[in-house]
Amino acid sequence: MKQPDIPEDEPEVPNIRAAASANEEPSIVEGLVEEVRKLREQVLAQQPREDRPDGKWNYIYKNQSHLRVMGGLEVENPPGWEPFPPSGIPRYVAVGGGTTDHIEAPLKTFPKFDAVGNPLLGDDGMPVYTEVPIAKAAEKDADGKPVKTEEYKLWLHMRAKGKRLGSDVMSDIAAGKGLPAGAVIADGITIGDNGIPITQE
Repeated sequence: MKQPDIPEDEPEVPNIRAAASANEEPSIVEGLVEEVRKLREQVLAQQPREDRPDGKWNYIYKNQSHLRVMGGLEVENPPGWEPFPPSGIPRYVAVGGGTTDHIEAPLKTFPKFDAVGNPLLGDDGMPVYTEVPIAKAAEKDADGKPVKTEEYKLWLHMRAKGKRLGSDVMSDIAAGKGLPAGAVIADGITIGDNGIPITQE
């Protein structure tokens, strides 16, 4: 009887480890997988997690137990609704730099005067008025929506999580200092060097 040809690069002895693992019970493998999963969760729980504010009001009203009343929810706002921040937090990036709370530039009407201070009159005998912008308009993104400031995004992010910004952070924002790296914005949450909140919960 002729022996089968064995290629020179393959060992004649079978892989003992592969044969042993094929005969192991599935429960042992499942136990190892579960142990590795638990170790991974422990390591991830010890590491701070960056949580980038996206500027959207991600608040799920039906998950808030304090809003539940007999017959439904006490309050629920329509999709696309966003709360206004406190007056010290600027809402939008303004055209030409700075910040603004207006999507479109607000206008104020003033009467026109001639060189000696008399009001100008039109052909119909009525005073002539001019409109002057009294504040800047917000910059628009590619979709035509106003560009929110990082401070407003952070405020929305924290409020949607049921947290509040610290008073020192609020006063820094109101003073125009922005969000300094390393600032503690709430219990267990700090601002990283890249301006992104780091959650250590």
